[in-house]
Amino acid sequence: MADQMQAIKRRMKSVSSTERITNAMKLVSAAKLKQATNRFDYIRKHLEEEKRLYGQVLRTEEGVPEVYLEPRDGETLYILLTSSKGLCGSYNTSITKAAGQIAEEEKGSCCFAALGTKGKEFCIREGLEMLETEREQMDEMGYEEAYRLSGEVLELYREGRFTSIRVLYASYLNSISHEVKAAPVFPLEAGGQAGDCDLTLMEYEPAGRELFDSLAQEYLALYLYSAIAEATLCEHSARRIAMKNASDSANEMLTELSIYYNRARQAAITSEIIEIIAGSEAQKLRGEAIE
Repeated sequence: MADQMQAIKRRMKSVSSTERITNAMKLVSAAKLKQATNRFDYIRKHLEEEKRLYGQVLRTEEGVPEVYLEPRDGETLYILLTSSKGLCGSYNTSITKAAGQIAEEEKGSCCFAALGTKGKEFCIREGLEMLETEREQMDEMGYEEAYRLSGEVLELYREGRFTSIRVLYASYLNSISHEVKAAPVFPLEAGGQAGDCDLTLMEYEPAGRELFDSLAQEYLALYLYSAIAEATLCEHSARRIAMKNASDSANEMLTELSIYYNRARQAAITSEIIEIIAGSEAQKLRGEAIE
């Protein structure tokens, strides 16, 4: 009985230690979630302005390169955004599962540029075609790095290596859920991009191909940077929920273990009392026998 009580106490100590860790991680994730929310809201405003500007250019300028507008048959590049850390529930699994389904449906006509350790490990494990990039992590990725990566990707896009570009990431719905989205970036739909814009006549310098190449890189960089901010927001939200669930489960387990420990302790006390009473009765019987 004593060994059982000691085992329960060790188990309670272990669970209590785990609960303190998960609770601390929940608080850290909640703080990071607030920061990520403010960052995403700020970036999204700039992305909408960039979309408006790009649509305005497509409507007012002539000689838009067909490579940015016309759909073509060929290989699609998916920029895969995942976390580099675990302990965030089904966040990474849902994204890699979607990537696996895409690879199954588009056999031989898709390639993945993985930003995040979990996504890269998945692509290597499943033997998917990958585009190697200098930056393999999306954590704390700045705009300059996103701009540089966009230039590399667009260069391959203009050369014909890829005929379309999509960003595969987790789109934020609310504080408890997200959905995986494969957002198309290029080619653009000229009418769709400019339909909601309040257009005015403007002159652009420099004009021509140089203008469109520059705007295309800025547009992709800002789109990618915004997607990274949104994916990071989903990651912290998922981790906060996962750590909250883990803390709640640990507290429930501690409650159950406390009940088991008290039962074992009560059983040990009852057993000792029975032994004392039995010994006392035995002494009485022995005394009567001697008399």
